[in-house]
Amino acid sequence: DLFKRTEIDSISTYLRICFRLYAETEVDKDNRRSQAEPRIIEKSTSIIAEFIEDDDIAHKVPIIVQILHEFLNTEDAQFQQNIGIFYAQFSYLLLTEYRDIRVVLRDILLRLGKLRSIMTAPYSPFR
Repeated sequence: DLFKRTEIDSISTYLRICFRLYAETEVDKDNRRSQAEPRIIEKSTSIIAEFIEDDDIAHKVPIIVQILHEFLNTEDAQFQQNIGIFYAQFSYLLLTEYRDIRVVLRDILLRLGKLRSIMTAPYSPFR
């Protein structure tokens, strides 16, 4: 319905702005990142929790996928700094029926394995 679409569009825009500030590498980098990070964490963990706990969730799939993609695309230091905050929620999201979510979660787990030297060989689904 229109209300749900408007809600998702607003949240998506807000998160896109926050993640762009968080990705800043030149102009007032430290200030922008310090302002964006707590907002990203608060909004993202809240939305993911609602998704995990709610029955009426299909309309939230695009925003969950956006959060996961944005998180996946953060710098290595940012990724490692925040993975612990999201790890339990990401684990619960693995159980979702929505393939788009599971695919990005796979990419997050592969990146985590590489960054933490958990994976000792390159991943190949054909071995």
